Amino acid sequence: MRRFYGHTILAVGMVVGLVAVAAAQPPAGGAGMRGRGMGPGMRQGMGPGGGPMAALKLTAVQRDAIQKLQEQHRAANEGKADQMRGLREGLRAAIFAGDEQAAMAKAHEIAAFEADLLPSRVALQIEIVKQLTPDQKKIAMELGLFGPEGMGPATMGPGGIRGRRGGQPPIKK
Repeated sequence: MRRFYGHTILAVGMVVGLVAVAAAQPPAGGAGMRGRGMGPGMRQGMGPGGGPMAALKLTAVQRDAIQKLQEQHRAANEGKADQMRGLREGLRAAIFAGDEQAAMAKAHEIAAFEADLLPSRVALQIEIVKQLTPDQKKIAMELGLFGPEGMGPATMGPGGIRGRRGGQPPIKK
């Protein structure tokens, strides 16, 4: 009987230890921005502290400045982000209903809406690039972090949310 209790106590101790280790792990997918992202053109986890931007090794001052710029952009475009979500939901509904004409019309509507948002995104990107050092700008250029797609290489293309090249870009040392 003592032997049984000894093994039971050992097993319970191991389970408690494993639960403690699992609970101490960060959430899956990286810390990202710990939020919704930047709104139109921004994918989750692509903020100043996560994703490909991590390769830039931003200082705390730079991260704070970029975060502030992103929050201002997000606040200014909140209604537009909601409108874009509605357009995309309409497109999905038309696709699943099998209504090719409605789906194509919705796709053209989305393209026009995104074209209207592009100057705002580019203005934000210009302001963010102004926060970078010359070395960080060089790394950002090599990684293709800024452009019309948003703030990083993440698109809905072959690489999905991880980027066109199929994974996170390497971090320069």
